[in-house]
Amino acid sequence: MRCIDKRAEFGFVWLFAIIAGIAILLLSIYGATQIGGTQRYETHASIAKKLTVLTDPLEAGFTSATFGTIKFQQETRIRNLCSDIGFGENSIAASSRSGVGKEWLDFGPATSIKEKYVFGKEEDSGETYYVLSKAFDYPYKIADFIVLISDKKKYCFLDAPKEVREELESLKIPVVSFENCSSGDYVDVCFGKEGCDISVIGGCDSCQDVFETGIVKLENGGVVSYVGDLIYPAIFSGKGNFECNVHRLLYRGSIVGKILARKADLMNARECNTNLGPVLYGWSSALGNASIDDMVGLYGSAVKLEESAKWEVCGVW
Repeated sequence: MRCIDKRAEFGFVWLFAIIAGIAILLLSIYGATQIGGTQRYETHASIAKKLTVLTDPLEAGFTSATFGTIKFQQETRIRNLCSDIGFGENSIAASSRSGVGKEWLDFGPATSIKEKYVFGKEEDSGETYYVLSKAFDYPYKIADFIVLISDKKKYCFLDAPKEVREELESLKIPVVSFENCSSGDYVDVCFGKEGCDISVIGGCDSCQDVFETGIVKLENGGVVSYVGDLIYPAIFSGKGNFECNVHRLLYRGSIVGKILARKADLMNARECNTNLGPVLYGWSSALGNASIDDMVGLYGSAVKLEESAKWEVCGVW
């Protein structure tokens, strides 16, 4: 009869228990990761949708500008893709920083925004996003636009024109400074000279403010043209996002122009005569065929059209 070593039997039982315990623990971690990933994916989708809702009350409306803050519980990455086919759209997706594994989790499903013009970086991150909203008039109001600005960078505006400085100081945007900021972790935004991180070069010598039109030389070496209040998204946005949203605004401006031209025809039929009908049809056609590079060249025509509208007894807009 064989003699069974009880110690070996005891050791095998413990070894089996340890291996089984490790397997169960790994399965639990995997299950928790999978569940957590699904929950985070749904959370990211919810963030993208809520972001569009939160920006609703921040649109400029009848005011010159509005400013608001959107805070997240943890650092959040926002992807803002733009399409300019027809009226176009912004496609917003969100991701959050992960505590384990890869640094950032995958983006959740994107939320399509067709009725808003959301300027910003194509991809940005931060715990807090500042929202600047302005109305774009060219020369009539075309739409409100929104600029998303992350708290990850601070901007030093050097030699900013009086109107820009007064407006931004009144809004009290935390990441924008005008004094005592030329050194340190600031993105230098220079007005009227080159060689800074971002350079704004005015191009309207005949205007009251030389910066009514111009170009902005961006951090990555890109250059964009702007008119009027588009100076703000030109500074804070990426080149691709900026040009796409501007093209969307021009397309919308073309459609609004046609509507106003038809309104002018109706006013004439009701003996409230206006001469703006033919001009508006021509302006609408010009905007419909315009690129972002044409926008500065058309600015003079926009100013003349606005001046003509001021003399109308029955206002077209």
